[in-house]
Parts: sequence; structure tokens; C-alpha cells
Amino acid sequence: MRTFELHNTALSHGVIVALDENRISLRTTAPVTASDALREASESETSALLSWVGDYLGGDMIIFGGLSYDAKSVYPGAEHGRIKVVSALAWEPDPRRHGAEMSDRGMWMFPAEPSGALRTPFNRTLQSLPGREAAGLIYRRDRVNTPLIVCMPYADSPFADATIVVSGNRAQGVHHPFKAGLREKGIASEIYRWPILSLSGPTEIAADGSTEVTMRVFDNITQQIDTRCNSTIYLEAVSGYLPHTRARLKEGQGTFRVSAMGLLPGEELRVKAGWRYYPGADEISIRVD
Repeated sequence: MRTFELHNTALSHGVIVALDENRISLRTTAPVTASDALREASESETSALLSWVGDYLGGDMIIFGGLSYDAKSVYPGAEHGRIKVVSALAWEPDPRRHGAEMSDRGMWMFPAEPSGALRTPFNRTLQSLPGREAAGLIYRRDRVNTPLIVCMPYADSPFADATIVVSGNRAQGVHHPFKAGLREKGIASEIYRWPILSLSGPTEIAADGSTEVTMRVFDNITQQIDTRCNSTIYLEAVSGYLPHTRARLKEGQGTFRVSAMGLLPGEELRVKAGWRYYPGADEISIRVD
């Protein structure tokens, strides 16, 4: 993973995250009650709980669902006694499964009900676009928490390029395999998740003239041109004329043409650019001379 963030929230269940090169697995836990008839897990079964990546969308409940675990062996410093797995699933960025839901700037949410039951992950970028819904509104409307978020910079990005955000209640227990790159909530970490689109061009253009605008996408960590990016950029002319409303980037760079057709001296040519489900990431204004 490129980066990892740990957020402390008011979840009512414990969180366990495991991953390999291609997939990530999420499990939620809760204290065992007197009515639970569960076998005590062995040391090897407890080790598997913490490291097994699992099957797609919940198959590993068959493995872990009938067991109880010593909470202290899962969550150091825990005071629960014994815990059980409430829900489990695994996910991978596979276009064969997710199809058109794989997008640039994809923010995959792993929602959980108050009971700890996990719902099917979804790409919030697609869901929030029409009304520009903020994350908090989605959570309140659907009455769910999100113990795991996977941020994928591009639709074709490998899992290794993801930013992982784990949101758990440390009093209930949080276990994860991340050691390096830890950032606690409170630091302005949003900028570390996404590529940065930048437009540049001339400051002036003749009335009815045309010019070329340069697009560059920068890596959010190195601040260098992001050669991983081969996205289609969507263009919008606020004023002026665009002969094409889409432009393709190649290894993080590209150009498009724009015209001041119909504009008068003293007016301003203005163009916005962004990704399909994240329009207006940057804009350029050129004075008509």
C-alpha cells in the first residue's frame, strides 16, 4: 500500500483487516454472550483469523463463524474476555466483478450496520456525484458506519496503489497489518489519496482565436508527473468553445484545443476539466485580448 490512515470512531464492534498483493479482507467482532455455543479457537485458528485474506464477499464466515477467540490474543490490551466474528468479506479491484463501477478516483466504502454485519462494498464516487453528497450525509441516510475505505487513484490501478483507511473503535479493538505510513486522523490527509490534475496555457488569447491547453496529472505523494495515469479527462467550456469535450492523457500528460469564438476583447475564456465522476478538478481562465 502507498499510504495508510487509522481513524478512531464510535463503532460498536471490533475490526480486523488482512491483505495480500491483490485483495483485502475485513472482519468485525463482538464479545461472546452466554447464549453463544462456540468452540474455543486454537492458536493456529487465531493466527488464521488475523492473516487469512479470505474468499470474495463473505465466504470465510464458514471458517471463522463457529469459533470464539481470546480477545487479548487478537487485540492487545483488550478487556472483553472472548470474542466472536460477526461478519466477514474480502474484496479485490477486479473489473470482471465490478465492471463500470471501477472508476478513476474510486472511493470504495465497506459499510457496516450497528450490529457489525457488513454490507456489500460500493464505490462512493459514483453514488455521490449526482447531488455532490458528502460522506456524512450518506452515512446518516443509510444509518451505517464504514470501518474500511479503499481509495483507488485510477480505474485500472493495481491494488498496490491503493490508500487504505481503517476506521475503528480502539476500545472495541482494531487489528491491522500496516506498520509504515501510518497517519492519525486530524492531519490533513485527504490530499494524499488522490492524483492532482493541473491545467496550464497562455494568459491571453485573441478574439475568435484558438490555443492549446496542457494537462498534467501529478502523483499525490512525490509531486512528480504521474506516469501511471492514462485517464480520459472530461472538459466543460464555461465560456468559449471546445471542439472536443474529452481528452486522453498518456502517462500523465496531454493537451486539448480551445477557441475564443464569439468572445469579445475584455471577456474571459474559461474551461473546467476533471474525471468522469469527479468533474471540475481544475480550471483555466484566459483573458480575451
